[in-house]
Amino acid sequence: MMNTTPLLSICIPTYNRAAILQNTLSRIVSYKSFDDEVELVISDNCSTDSTQEVCEAFARQYGNVRYYRNDVNIHDRNFINVLDKANGMYLKLMNDTCYPTEEGIAFMKNVIRAHRNTQQPLFFTNGWARPKEEDMIHCSNLDDYINHVSVMVTFNNLFGAWKQTWNALEQKEKFAALKLQQVDWTFEIVSKGGALIYNQHILEITKELRKVVRQGYNYFEVLLDNYYKIMQGYADQNLVSQATIDKDKKHFLKHFRPELFQALVCHTARYWNYETSGTLSRLFRHYKHKPYFYLFLATLPFQWLFHASVRDFER
Repeated sequence: MMNTTPLLSICIPTYNRAAILQNTLSRIVSYKSFDDEVELVISDNCSTDSTQEVCEAFARQYGNVRYYRNDVNIHDRNFINVLDKANGMYLKLMNDTCYPTEEGIAFMKNVIRAHRNTQQPLFFTNGWARPKEEDMIHCSNLDDYINHVSVMVTFNNLFGAWKQTWNALEQKEKFAALKLQQVDWTFEIVSKGGALIYNQHILEITKELRKVVRQGYNYFEVLLDNYYKIMQGYADQNLVSQATIDKDKKHFLKHFRPELFQALVCHTARYWNYETSGTLSRLFRHYKHKPYFYLFLATLPFQWLFHASVRDFER
């Protein structure tokens, strides 16, 4: 019998990903760790494919799978929608292109149990935080968090919050147009008292994503301009230092080197088709006074030496 208050809510906003969801949901419901302590909440952003049929079939069969469909496409506000509808003590946002592993769900449940009385902010990074060999990292403030997580905070899969903390967040929609709401939510939560980062492998990217053309917005308008616009707001409140921003911008170039190669040099990826116009001018706005930037540009055409495949570029 399903508990009134699940320990963990896995929250998936989705749009036109029926084939991927079929595979993802089939995996999750087969896990022993997917029990009555866990609920799976799906918010369908008015898909035009068979997403509704796929999700309704799972919801009929499993009492801890809940499916909602928006009457119209509400774009990035659907992330708020799915988190608002969840009932668990801890809410874990998950892309529809990823799925938690069986061990990952069990691990998250154990961590949530250990902290449910204090409800200290928790983030599960899938091993993406630095240093990678650290399994658990205590961040005392927002500077510390950014130095460990950096641009990976832009990935939806890293966001999670206690239900009580989520409900207390104000102006959740203020950065919906920037497509990085989860960055602001994370920064606001961490700025109020730090966080614990659990830096262990808990999810997989579905293989079906390799057959999906990724597109829909200007990649570096979002992940460069918008990301640092949000961060600057916290810097203006003296919650992020200029030294941290400078360090993070240097790391940004290293992390997004393959994508920048695609945007500025190669243009051969079959499944990566984001808009990238204006990328060079954006880079100059952010880096024109940084000598390392010009070395980066000079070596960028040789990206193929560092990344295995250009034609079948994947991230």
